[in-house]
Amino acid sequence: MLSKGYEGLNLGEALAWAIDSHSESVVELLWSLVVSSNDDPNVVDAHEIPLISVAVCTGTVRTVELLLSHPYLDPNKVDQDEIPPLEYAIATRNVPALEKLLEDERVNRIRPERGGEIYDTALANVRRKRGARFRGLARAKVVLRRLRLQVAMRAYAPGGRGFFAAAESYKSFLG
Repeated sequence: MLSKGYEGLNLGEALAWAIDSHSESVVELLWSLVVSSNDDPNVVDAHEIPLISVAVCTGTVRTVELLLSHPYLDPNKVDQDEIPPLEYAIATRNVPALEKLLEDERVNRIRPERGGEIYDTALANVRRKRGARFRGLARAKVVLRRLRLQVAMRAYAPGGRGFFAAAESYKSFLG
């Protein structure tokens, strides 16, 4: 129970309520209290369900991202029935939240027996996004190399400032 300084206030229950009611601004405010007070981010609601599981069931993708942004949050934390957030996302068919979970390196990626097709689809989407990012970075690198080459060619072309500096350097080298 997180009740630092507030008699009877349970931040876990308050966060669960805010997530259930899709009140993103309230979730952000309450989550900032958890983060700023250095409390354990692995908060559970009144039914002992981790908030990350509540978020993947009823929350928005932005809420899932917010919770996953905390470095000490355990995205594999199970509830009292040993159900991890990944299975909650599959059971509720919340593919965007499932994709956010699969993007996180801390999540145990174990293909479930039930809902495997949803898991496979989400995992393929995550891999496709990563591939697109990689291709975009590779293209950017090629463009940057071409720009550098053009700048160098202009600078060292006859009449360019680099050309004169190189010529002076060569003359001093010859003696």
